[in-house]
Amino acid sequence: MIEQIKKDFGNQNNILYVVSAGPMSEVIIAKLYENNKNNCYIDFGSSIDSFIHQKLTRTYMNENSNYAKQNCYMLKEYNLDVGVVLTAYKKPQNLRMQLEAIKNQTIKPKEILLFQDGIAQDYRIHFNDDLLKEFDVVKICDQNYGVWERFDFARKEVKSKYVCIFDDDTIPGSRWLENCLTQMCVQEGLYGTIGIVLINPENYPNSKDYFRVGWDGNLNYTAKVDFVGHSWFLKTEWLDYMFEDTDKFQEFKVVGEDIALSYKLKQKGIETFVPPHPYDNQELWGSYKKYAQTLGVDVNAVSLNPDNMTKMNCAMKKIIKDGFKAISQTDRDYIFNLRKNLDKYYMHNNVKKYEANRKSIIRKKFTN
Repeated sequence: MIEQIKKDFGNQNNILYVVSAGPMSEVIIAKLYENNKNNCYIDFGSSIDSFIHQKLTRTYMNENSNYAKQNCYMLKEYNLDVGVVLTAYKKPQNLRMQLEAIKNQTIKPKEILLFQDGIAQDYRIHFNDDLLKEFDVVKICDQNYGVWERFDFARKEVKSKYVCIFDDDTIPGSRWLENCLTQMCVQEGLYGTIGIVLINPENYPNSKDYFRVGWDGNLNYTAKVDFVGHSWFLKTEWLDYMFEDTDKFQEFKVVGEDIALSYKLKQKGIETFVPPHPYDNQELWGSYKKYAQTLGVDVNAVSLNPDNMTKMNCAMKKIIKDGFKAISQTDRDYIFNLRKNLDKYYMHNNVKKYEANRKSIIRKKFTN
């Protein structure tokens, strides 16, 4: 059979070979690849069993199983059309760690840019020249423009099709860009590290009136949210929408950019999501939990400033007045199921964690 395939097609290039022959698939593919390396050979295996045998033969065929939602992972580095923008502001001590996290991504960014907003106080941060050379574009502002400016910088300077903009206290897992890009192929949208789901939008950021999804609120599937923060992954060209008739929101300067971005994209039919953050695989997360819980709560955190909290509420009310509607106002069933799944996933993972700890304690006692 292999010799016949070689005779019929062996000299042709750019052919996709679909193989489903049980344990013989590897042998067939190896021989055909050895004959001609200019084709693509895929072992489809049991993935077509539902057509051949008229039944599901593997767990991953059940769309509700964890296996069905799992990303395929190839141990290979890819260079795709993604640009990354890092910001420094008052936390330059995080920059080297952030840069290393970006360079260690399974999908290597095509370009890495640095934006540092000016600091209002009478001091400046001086970056090491060797560090600055590791960036493709650097902009260090001589005055404070606020949180909107980095998005304007990104839309003007990033050349890649996709961009991921990071807060200065966000350290992503090594598969974060891969995770976002994978989900982008399934559903185009804005993807972020932490998602906010509003219950009573007019009271935001009162903690009782919203809940979070992402590194702080694990789910093993992609969830639609009202807006995202900590990092933003999207098509670079979409950043233009953020600056269409948003002067009234930009007046808040240090807040409101995250809400406005999702709001303007939604007007164009583009939804906001948080990709899967499975409890047991932080490499897929937009931020390692240990860093998110420490780097994001120091004295320089914008979101912890009481004055900024008041501004956030004012920005939210102005966007609501402009026409923004939260998911909870249009799809209560979705919100109910999302919260139920968060609780179920939380309980499931705590049981797994408890069992792992219990077995570890038993093993230690047995060893002793």
